[in-house]
Amino acid sequence: IRKDGLTVTTDSERIRNNRKWLIQLLLARCDRQKDVLDFAAQYGVAPIERLTKKNDDCILCGMCVRACGEIVGVGAIGYERRGEKREVTSPYRDKNPVCIACGTCVYVCPTHCIAMTEENGVRTISRYAGEKKMIVREAKMLTCGKCGNYFLPSSVAEVFEKKMGIAPTVFTCPSCR
Repeated sequence: IRKDGLTVTTDSERIRNNRKWLIQLLLARCDRQKDVLDFAAQYGVAPIERLTKKNDDCILCGMCVRACGEIVGVGAIGYERRGEKREVTSPYRDKNPVCIACGTCVYVCPTHCIAMTEENGVRTISRYAGEKKMIVREAKMLTCGKCGNYFLPSSVAEVFEKKMGIAPTVFTCPSCR
């Protein structure tokens, strides 16, 4: 809460040192992630060689976990393990039927390590950890009642039907509305 006369310092020697230290820790975890590399270049930070390389693009910000749990109300992903082995994943590192494939986690992820693809009427939500790909959920897509294009995962339509009483047969794509 801001009060009159309050001075907020965002560029002191202590703050610059803390930023550099945080960037070094992020480099140890995400040494290939473009935004982290850009910050490292901006602040003149080199990786600390003694830290174990994780080769993961996830910075563990938690935005996907919070969005899934607090905004969508599903909680399909969460944290696993502690320390340097901590990661965001679905339970048992397997496809999670609780996930409705809405894509909220994809949209809020600042490092793009969660991906969404739509092919042949199926939406796939995947989590990337380095070169490894873990499929979180695959959901069949509904077609628009007017044009026939795929536009909405059936799992999202089921949630709309349960929570709002809207039948999936009335859904049309944004182009046909």
